[in-house]
Amino acid sequence: MSDVTVYVAYHKNAPIVHSSIYRPIHVGKALSVSDIEGTIGDNTGENISTKNPLYCEMTAAYWAWKNDKDSRYIGLCHYRRLFCARKPNIFRKLKLRLNCLKEKLRGFIRPGSGNSICDLVSNPSAERFEELRKDFERNIEKWTASGRVAAFGVKPVCFASRSVKMRFDILGEYHTQVIEDILEQKYPQMLDDYKKVMLSDRMSYANMSIMRRDVFDRYCSMMFDVLGAYESRVLQDRWCSDLYVDRCFSRLPGYMAELLTATFLEHLKRSNESVKELTVVTYGV
Repeated sequence: MSDVTVYVAYHKNAPIVHSSIYRPIHVGKALSVSDIEGTIGDNTGENISTKNPLYCEMTAAYWAWKNDKDSRYIGLCHYRRLFCARKPNIFRKLKLRLNCLKEKLRGFIRPGSGNSICDLVSNPSAERFEELRKDFERNIEKWTASGRVAAFGVKPVCFASRSVKMRFDILGEYHTQVIEDILEQKYPQMLDDYKKVMLSDRMSYANMSIMRRDVFDRYCSMMFDVLGAYESRVLQDRWCSDLYVDRCFSRLPGYMAELLTATFLEHLKRSNESVKELTVVTYGV
C-alpha cells in the first residue's frame, strides 16, 4: 500500500479509477443489492455504511478512519471528481474571476439563477485523464514525502450568492444554526472559522481532502462527533420524527459535512498548519 491512499467513493457503476494511490470504495454497500466490481465495501470492518443515505461519501471517510491503519496520508474524492495537480495559468485565473463576477451579477438580478464556479479540468479523454492522474500521483508523493503538509483541500468554489450562508440556508437556516450551536458548545476553537466560512462567498467543497494521518484523526473525531450531535438535536427538536423513514433528513448531514470540512481546513490555516489547494478533474460524467 502507498504511503498516500485516496479513497474514491462510488455508489453506482462508473469507470473505475484504481492505482497505487487511488482506492475505489463502494459507499452504502450495506444497503445495496448489487456489487460494483473492483471496489471494497464500506460495510466491512468497523463502519457506518447504513448511514450512507444521510452521510453520503462520509461513510467512506469513516471507514478509512477506522480501518486503514497503514497510510501516512488519507484522502477522499468521488468517482466523478478527482484531484489534479495542474496549476491554472494567469489567463485561466482571469477567466475564472470574470466568470465568477458574471454569475454573481446573474444571481443579484435573478436570485437563485447563478451557478457555482470552480477551477477544474472538465471530462478529458481517457488518455488525457491518465496523464493528469499520473502527474497528480507523482506530485502528491513528492509533496507528502517530508510530512510537513498537514492537509490538501480543493481550490474553493465561488458561489453566485453573496455568501456561503445564503447558499446553504436554502436547505433551511435551522440546520446551519444547529451546526453553529454544536461547534460553540463542543469545539469553540473552530467557531470563528465556521463563521468566516459562512460569511465568505467561496469555500472548499465536496468533502474532498487529503490529510496527514494525525490531522485526519482530528478531522474525523470532530466531524462524526458533530454530525452525531446534529442527528440527536434534530430528533430532540422534533424537526424530523424518523431520520430514515421520513426521508426528511436525507443527505443533509452530508451537506453539513461540507461546511465542517471547509471549517476544519480554515482552522488549520489559522493555526499556521500547512494546507495546499488542488484543482479538480471531472471524469466519466
